[in-house]
Amino acid sequence: MLPTEKAFLAALPSDLSIDLDLEALLNASGDVFSLSAYRPFAILVPTKVEQVQQIWMLGEKYSIALINRGAGLSYTHGAVPSMPGMAVLDLTKMDSIGIPQQLDRFISVESGATWKAVDDALANTGLRLALSPPISGAVSTIGGALAQGLPTGLEAVIGVDIVTPQGAFIEIGPGHFGEGQCGGHRMMGADLLGLFIGTGGIFGTIVRAHLRLEPIPQATAFRSYAVQDLNASAELITEMSLLTGRIRLTAMPVRREADLAQVPVKNKITTAFKTLQGSGGARDLFQRLCSLAQLAFRRVKIQDKSACVHVIIEAGSAEEAARVASLADAVALNRAAIQVSAALPAIMHSSPYSLRGMLGPVGQRWVPVHAIGALSQLGIYASVTAQFFEKKQSELQLNGVETSWLIMAWPGKCAVLEPMFMWKAPLLPVHKYAGSVFDRVNLEWTKETLESTELVAQFRAELVSELDGMGAVHVQLGQSYPYKSRLSGPAEKLIHSIKTQLDPSSLASPGNLGFLK
Repeated sequence: MLPTEKAFLAALPSDLSIDLDLEALLNASGDVFSLSAYRPFAILVPTKVEQVQQIWMLGEKYSIALINRGAGLSYTHGAVPSMPGMAVLDLTKMDSIGIPQQLDRFISVESGATWKAVDDALANTGLRLALSPPISGAVSTIGGALAQGLPTGLEAVIGVDIVTPQGAFIEIGPGHFGEGQCGGHRMMGADLLGLFIGTGGIFGTIVRAHLRLEPIPQATAFRSYAVQDLNASAELITEMSLLTGRIRLTAMPVRREADLAQVPVKNKITTAFKTLQGSGGARDLFQRLCSLAQLAFRRVKIQDKSACVHVIIEAGSAEEAARVASLADAVALNRAAIQVSAALPAIMHSSPYSLRGMLGPVGQRWVPVHAIGALSQLGIYASVTAQFFEKKQSELQLNGVETSWLIMAWPGKCAVLEPMFMWKAPLLPVHKYAGSVFDRVNLEWTKETLESTELVAQFRAELVSELDGMGAVHVQLGQSYPYKSRLSGPAEKLIHSIKTQLDPSSLASPGNLGFLK
């Protein structure tokens, strides 16, 4: 450890937890896709805002660069050291959750709280967060997700509290003008809220967020349709997005359905009872149990179809949900899609969190790319992805790399296409979150696994470039997606001037979004 690093640690508050364990430092140097070439020299674990302020002020004094880290589930190198001599700022112990405010419909949450913990705090209130949480929300943190960005729903973030890289504490949002205003919408005058969301920590640390709540819909309905392939999925989702009502659309290859068929029957029955809440009563429960049984006891062979589109419909009444579902059926029929068991969307709705998906079916390494855009662009992204996979198919097969994909769409907001790569290679520390499969995979680095991993990194970068060429945008930029190079001149100058003002020494998450120390 260098003298400046020792002096920095010695100057930190005596009540601050500091982790110097070598295994912990190794864990903090990696994310879902890779290990950094650099280990942090310390992990700092604050429990209060004042400690975060002191850490940043001392970092400025001793020229110590800091990286914010929640659960570390980035796959874009956005939460790991990018250079030697960095310290990790671990916010997971700042996890308090305020009392849900029924009248103003918001909740205040410290950045280290998980999305699931917030859900638990809202149990029996009749309210839920007004934004869709990440699928990793059982362990991923509120602050981490907001700092990295989410594809949709960020309008439900109505305030954040920030510690800047120089140690200043700023309340962004209406709460800046009085605690009683925290439940208001946005703020008076210049709206700075978006400035601190999705920037990967380059402007400091989110320590608290104020999130909008909404009533839980009274009824739900689910539909699933088998279609030809990725392009057909995109076409059906695009057409269904014209339906009125509150719907969410997803699509994935049929083989993902086959993997789900291995879930124990007991778990499926439990899931059915959970999804009964707000649905159509005992008859609805019976139908859902039958639907789940289909998935539990057999693998459906759906002619020559290779993908499924899933629909989650939320409404104020069972009648309204059924009406929208019948309209969806008509659209699907017109597209020659085959209606199949709707077990999967029911499970997704009642159990939205899963970390098993961060590995392949038999424990392969997994990494996605994503393209986000207007619904009108989904077909373009699908075509680019399908052509890319076809063009690279022989080389991928030769190196034992499998591909898959996922579509998510929120009509009236945006669509996301997430191509995926899966391959055999040694697992990383963060993969422990995936559960027992981690202990069953005992691979070592070999010439083959190294070549496969390098090929994935190369093809992933190529696919990002092709999607960017079609105008795709991204969240969780980290160091994997271009940002500064895609800004126009005045916008690049503006963001650079803000960075210089807030972080003149370039100590906040260097490397993220293209801002280097």
